[in-house]
Amino acid sequence: MKKLTKYDASLGLIAVTCAVFSIWLVFSINNTLTDARAQMKAMPRSFLIDIINSQNRASIFQENMHQYFVSGAPHDLRRARDNLVRLTGRPGLLLSTLAQLHLPQEKVTAFTDELEYLKENLRVFGTVLDSSVPIILQNSEKITELLISIEDSMAFLYTEGNGLLNQQAKNQISVLGATSTTLSSLVLIVLLMFVGLTLTLRKVYLQKSMLQKFATEDALTLLRNRRSYDDIIKSEFARVKRTGGQLTLLLLDLDHFKQFNDTYGHSRGDEALARVASVLRATMKRQDDWAFRLGGEEFACVLSTDTRSAANDIAEIVRSEIYNLRIAHSASGTADVLTVSIGLAHLPDPSINTENSLYVAADKALYEAKRTGRNRICTAPTSPSRVHAVSGVAH
Repeated sequence: MKKLTKYDASLGLIAVTCAVFSIWLVFSINNTLTDARAQMKAMPRSFLIDIINSQNRASIFQENMHQYFVSGAPHDLRRARDNLVRLTGRPGLLLSTLAQLHLPQEKVTAFTDELEYLKENLRVFGTVLDSSVPIILQNSEKITELLISIEDSMAFLYTEGNGLLNQQAKNQISVLGATSTTLSSLVLIVLLMFVGLTLTLRKVYLQKSMLQKFATEDALTLLRNRRSYDDIIKSEFARVKRTGGQLTLLLLDLDHFKQFNDTYGHSRGDEALARVASVLRATMKRQDDWAFRLGGEEFACVLSTDTRSAANDIAEIVRSEIYNLRIAHSASGTADVLTVSIGLAHLPDPSINTENSLYVAADKALYEAKRTGRNRICTAPTSPSRVHAVSGVAH
């Protein structure tokens, strides 16, 4: 038998070391993927939906109280008390869902403090409503203050909750990005012995892509979200100012959508939002066109149109296509179906010098569209003193 040389022993040692290292690396990758999956499962989209549902529940309760002060009917007071009981359970539900995110305590302090503040206001409200009718009526001013505080808390929880989800997504993207960089530097060593490592590495990149998509996508409509809008409008505005091109911003608001939810329920409301989103996706066909859900029933479109007239034509297509969805809306004061009001701002415009002023111009045009009857498009002209109605259809 041939005697083993130092060279052979070294090769054997290297081979064993590579084998042990490769096995450790494979286990590390699997553990990373397992942790990433667990973290993604712990980032339930239902967290944000729970906050929205809590906002809606608070709006219903506020409407109940308004109805009671108007009518003074006992059944309106009973309805308000019943809805307060349901609303009182929402802080505990949100706290339980928040715990599943496994965020550092310092990151969630503001959110949990607001939940405690909300719980205390709800407790005080319950004490007032459990009093006799004369005492309730005597405390109308205090009740109004509590209603405003609850509404402010709900708005804060939505903003802070969305920020927490985005922060966690960015943190996980950073962790997975660092893992991907490390694996890339080691893959040449492991490739000859474990071809399967390539497939595992691919899973890491897919996991990273999923997290990036979640960080910029609205959970319900699958359109880009407000964070994505902020990034894109900033870069597009800079491009237009640099090259002298043209840019259009459309702001869309579904008409009487709160009444739609009150009449048909929030499940039907979510379906309606998804159908509206499909219209926007179908209309924004070009590479430089984007559609966003900014929040609630508010949407936006960013278009690299050639002319203001072309932008108006696209806005009219969006308006008419949403109308032609024929989503029944018996509680609308505008039409018997769900409609949309659109505000349009277009560059170049000497009165617009920042992306924020572009948004403000479109928002003013949107306000004018709603003020003048809804289900129409208004455009912000180059002169800041007037807003022109482009189109409106009465049905």
